[in-house]
Amino acid sequence: MKTPMIHPGLIELPYNLAGRIYRSPLPFSPMFDPRGQILPAFARHGVDTIVVLNETEELYRLTGQDLLAHYRQLGYAVIHAPAPDFGVFQPEVLQAALEGTLAAARAGQTVAIHCHAGIGRTGILTASLASVVFKLAAEDAIAWVRQFIPTAVENGLQYQFVLDFNRVGN
Repeated sequence: MKTPMIHPGLIELPYNLAGRIYRSPLPFSPMFDPRGQILPAFARHGVDTIVVLNETEELYRLTGQDLLAHYRQLGYAVIHAPAPDFGVFQPEVLQAALEGTLAAARAGQTVAIHCHAGIGRTGILTASLASVVFKLAAEDAIAWVRQFIPTAVENGLQYQFVLDFNRVGN
């Protein structure tokens, strides 16, 4: 089952919740959004909440701005759950992001989740969401997400983290 891209880089993941959940790369990233099209796509698709998985320093380095403050100035709710690029989360940070994302989507809000490329850290969170929402084993949750984001959960460390995090009943 493939979900069409709504905008290059903006992909809806069909969790069948009251609200919608999208994944994207980092808006304003010179590598993934050089024309600055992702943030306007968030507005066009009614995004209410943005889940930011980048560390603060990474956001400044890649976008040259305080992106968290910019989102808030535009009226978005922001969930900031930072993890290092190509790395994994502190379990309590991922748990908070998982709970916040689910609460927003279950309340009918439209949520956009991003890291830098929208595959590694975003893959960890979206696979963990699939594990909870669909009651899937971690391996099956990763496979489900990879239908829509083929390179999600991009390295062995991240893959093992998803297995371990979801094994302990989160």
